[in-house]
Amino acid sequence: MRFWVAVSRSGESEGDDRFKRTAPEDRIACYSPRPKQSFTRIVDGERNGVASGDAAVKPLIESLDFIRDKQQWGVYFRRGFFEISESDFARIESAMVRLP
Repeated sequence: MRFWVAVSRSGESEGDDRFKRTAPEDRIACYSPRPKQSFTRIVDGERNGVASGDAAVKPLIESLDFIRDKQQWGVYFRRGFFEISESDFARIESAMVRLP
């Protein structure tokens, strides 16, 4: 199992090439940069919803290891789709509300 962040972009579709590297068991945290600056949902590799809600990124910055420069945290999301550690993913997921 691998863990990912997918930054929302306009025109995103089910056929989005970014998701081709994922396996069904992978977990993806979806991040919305504007206007929310929040993680808005978690999906599996098949894009089925796992968790939903708004988890603002700013309170999480200090605890996320993939953000090395805490002052310039926004540049890390410019990659659009990237792998993160299981521990970072767990921090994001714990800030989300679980779906029934």
